Amino acid sequence: MFDKNLLSLVALLFIGNYISKVSAAFKTCSELSNYGDIGSITDPCVTTTASLSYCFDDASDKIYGFSDTNLSCVINTENTFAFEDSGSGGKFVTLGSDSAYDVSDANDLFLFKCGEGGANCAQTYGYALVKDVYYTIPKSKITDCTTASVTKSLEGDCSSPTHYCLLSNDGKIYGYDDTTTTCAINTPGVYVFEDEGTNSGATLKALGTDTLTLENLMLYQCSLGIDNALSCSRTYGYIYDSNGGTDFLALSADGSVESVKGDIASNTCTSEAMIGKLQDTNKLCLFGKADSPIVSDAITAGGQSYIMNNVEGNIFTNGLGATDGSSTKSIVIKNSQNIFSLVFDDYDYCIDSSDNTIIATFQEFCQNNQEDCTPKAECKNSICTRSDGNNSSSGSSGCTINVGGTSSGCTENGYYLTDGAESGTKIQSEGSEGYLFQCTGSNGVTCVAVPQASLKIGYYLYANESNKYIKCTDYGHCSVVDVKTSATGCNDVNGSDPKYSVGDIINNGTNDVLCLDISVATGIIIGTQASYFADKNSIFHSKDDEYVLINATTDHTVVLSDKVTGSVPKYIYTDENLKTHARTDVDKSTTVCEVGNIIIEFKHEEDDASYNYYKKHVTFKN
Repeated sequence: MFDKNLLSLVALLFIGNYISKVSAAFKTCSELSNYGDIGSITDPCVTTTASLSYCFDDASDKIYGFSDTNLSCVINTENTFAFEDSGSGGKFVTLGSDSAYDVSDANDLFLFKCGEGGANCAQTYGYALVKDVYYTIPKSKITDCTTASVTKSLEGDCSSPTHYCLLSNDGKIYGYDDTTTTCAINTPGVYVFEDEGTNSGATLKALGTDTLTLENLMLYQCSLGIDNALSCSRTYGYIYDSNGGTDFLALSADGSVESVKGDIASNTCTSEAMIGKLQDTNKLCLFGKADSPIVSDAITAGGQSYIMNNVEGNIFTNGLGATDGSSTKSIVIKNSQNIFSLVFDDYDYCIDSSDNTIIATFQEFCQNNQEDCTPKAECKNSICTRSDGNNSSSGSSGCTINVGGTSSGCTENGYYLTDGAESGTKIQSEGSEGYLFQCTGSNGVTCVAVPQASLKIGYYLYANESNKYIKCTDYGHCSVVDVKTSATGCNDVNGSDPKYSVGDIINNGTNDVLCLDISVATGIIIGTQASYFADKNSIFHSKDDEYVLINATTDHTVVLSDKVTGSVPKYIYTDENLKTHARTDVDKSTTVCEVGNIIIEFKHEEDDASYNYYKKHVTFKN
């Protein structure tokens, strides 16, 4: 439910192109003249319609569009949406670097996350990229010095003031007693504050000594910018608190603060899903892979910065990238002794790929005689683009593809996703669509793009990558699918809402399973030879009432069956999961034909001369 008590207006903080704010109140639909008719409004909103404004209905948790004062449409899609509302209703903000929207006032930006069909919308917090500017929208912020009526400013490092506030016009944090500013924080570092949100000032907390109130905790990074001037901004991460028993607290970009002590033991850093999470060794997972994970030093060590993939759902950015594509990029994490936090400096870094440690290029200049450092990361507004520094592909899989020559580190008969099909192509383990490559030969591996004529629609195991598959819908239209771990079945739910979608791949603790029907627990077991039927809800077929045969193979692919050649079985029988059984199956009496099982008879269409299209003929209970 939308919490209007969390919304209080404070000032802006500018750090380069990084803008921080806490939003004012978003318009509520109950203020509009025809609110009584809201239940009858079902037309979907066309977000490109400039005349529309938007409001939030806290009775239904939905977002509605209106013109003048009349409600006219409702947002009915699952996504994270941005709006700018100066008080008369939200204007739709297109997210991404290619957005044409001009933000008038960052104080008026809002983020809402809506579920399937536009249901269960709620305000969320984190980051939004509009054109070339990243806006951070925190749930709360330390007291603004203007609000606190602080009038006097004296230089000098703070040590014992009773309260702190942020002065937005210079980005500094000042300490004061009563309403007189006595000093400014001038030392770079990460600071822990508590602020109740009553404009009475924040208190500085010492980890391991002071008692912490979770709901009031905040992290601030104070650092020197490119002009060598110190400024402070809200940041996010993990803190280690040893006061009254060791605990690990996650201060997330979505505004939540919670203990994660009970979660860290299960993080082995063997898959991408574990990146950005703590281990029971007090270390942070930086690169998740079964055979070669990369982790940081312990949180108690301090003094080192690291590069980390900006994976969806990490606490540092709240999954920034779900709407603007930056999940294919990286972020910088600083270990400040008992704190892992996101870094906002607009520096470029040299990367040591063996342990993901980094050093700023200007610092490396005086320490090394190399002409340049490779690989490197170029960072802006906390988001970094990582470069391998060459024309061949050497992704996280360890495979280097050399089109037209010998490739190295690639698995024989393994599949890889690349950003192109010709020389200079680079491997990508996530992000935008690309091309399917297959590598052959145990010595001097040759890797080539699977030709359009040979490419089969389906799912392919991503070689050398943990919990990843490649989904291909056409030539040049292949993308990464991450396995959803810790699942029990395709029909798992969050409350009353489905947890998974058709086409998701889950791991049920034993097998990877492709979900083609989320109303039942079972799906296609990947890695076991079998055939199934798929309908229009999958990537394999799009015609109503027709089903197409797909094949699961022992090499962990699930692909569209070849075109029909020769004789075609007139009838094919399946169980409820649409796994096919021929009349000659020797084990059918102990599988599909058990008493009480549902059996479906599919009949081939005589006039079909292309693919293995069938239609349901009879459904019966044995």
